[in-house]
Amino acid sequence: MTAQLSSCSFFFLLLLFVFTSPPVAMARRTRFLHLNFYLHEINPGVPNSTMIFVVNEHRSSGFGSVLIFDNVFRVGVQPDSPLLGREQGLGVGSNLQVYSGITALEFIFTTGRYNGSSFAVFGTVTGGAISDRTIIGGTGRFRMARGYILGRVAATTNTTTTWEMNAYIAAHRS
Repeated sequence: MTAQLSSCSFFFLLLLFVFTSPPVAMARRTRFLHLNFYLHEINPGVPNSTMIFVVNEHRSSGFGSVLIFDNVFRVGVQPDSPLLGREQGLGVGSNLQVYSGITALEFIFTTGRYNGSSFAVFGTVTGGAISDRTIIGGTGRFRMARGYILGRVAATTNTTTTWEMNAYIAAHRS
């Protein structure tokens, strides 16, 4: 009888440990999101530009250049589609051979379901068809966010570039 009670107690304690351990508890408090939106840039050097070169070295490769931006992101590709928020940050040209750079930016929601929340992105943008960067944190509804964001050019004109963005986010459930 004592052996059975001992086995039962051990099994109960083992289950308690497994279901209250940090990774399991954290998984229960994590939500997974896929957000699709469109980033609207007004290119540098044109009136009302949302991007400016603070330093513009090595024009052929962009190496050493520093770019600051304050763009909007919207529900759709059209410039008059509903506004979701602003993308603010900087990029630094970091490759001598080709035009590419490291970016640090934040997507700040100013309307809708995520109003007042933001998520931060860090990574390299290359000349490839798809930009793939890391989501490294967030605020509000994106607190403790991690994940990745993919971007591809959806439309261009002489003065603007519009990117389709797909963010895949794991965030703390608040």
